[in-house]
Amino acid sequence: MKKLFTLVAIMCSLALSSNAQRLVDIQTFVTSPSAGTTIQNSTSFNLSFYVKNLSTVALKPTDSIIYQITWGPYIITTTSGGVTYSAYIIPVGKTMNQNDTLRHSRSLSIAYTTPNNIDSTFDLCITALPAPNRGTDSVKDNITTNNKSCVSTIRKANNTGTGIFSMSASDAQSQVSLFPNPVQSTANFSVLTNYEAAVTINVMDLSGRTVIRQNEARKSGARTVNIDTKHLNAGTYLYHVTIEGSEEVKTGKMVIIK
Repeated sequence: MKKLFTLVAIMCSLALSSNAQRLVDIQTFVTSPSAGTTIQNSTSFNLSFYVKNLSTVALKPTDSIIYQITWGPYIITTTSGGVTYSAYIIPVGKTMNQNDTLRHSRSLSIAYTTPNNIDSTFDLCITALPAPNRGTDSVKDNITTNNKSCVSTIRKANNTGTGIFSMSASDAQSQVSLFPNPVQSTANFSVLTNYEAAVTINVMDLSGRTVIRQNEARKSGARTVNIDTKHLNAGTYLYHVTIEGSEEVKTGKMVIIK
């Protein structure tokens, strides 16, 4: 699971850094949901945005982007391991030269209550900044007028309480499934990631020997990875699916029949 950090802590770290900095200019743009979308209590919707490097100074693969979600006057928080966080982090994972973009999407649901049965207009906003690196190679956005992007949405009335006491988000984590299983000639791995990530699939026999290794380029959202298994003998194999930027390795068994 990708790590989450509070925006306040990161901004304090940025302000205190005295090392030489790469000065970049990151522009943020929300692409989904579209303007006028109705958001209902605890109902999932797709949130997508991209950041663009407008500077001649490149972002490096080791850099990260932190972002915060607000809806109307509320900061959308999430909870992990019993700790509540107000910002999220995604790895850049590639060299971002001038005008290069990094796209990110996630399935999001917002829990809330409203004091009366009236729909209202709320701006859904993303604010994104480069995370400051530790050491001598730090990065800073020197122009902060274009780091925030908003889209106007409709908050559907949810007359189940006396006020907005809950304003939190949950999102789908990376998902992997194999079909069909058993496999005759082609194994199809369905992979869903909520940020741009490279994927590596290893297939091993029961002795632990790797018999197939396939690397897939960086992409966000859903993809299907097809692996030719015709050269493998019938039997049971193990698979490990590694997703860039995630601490999880998806594992399972694959049965090949002839």
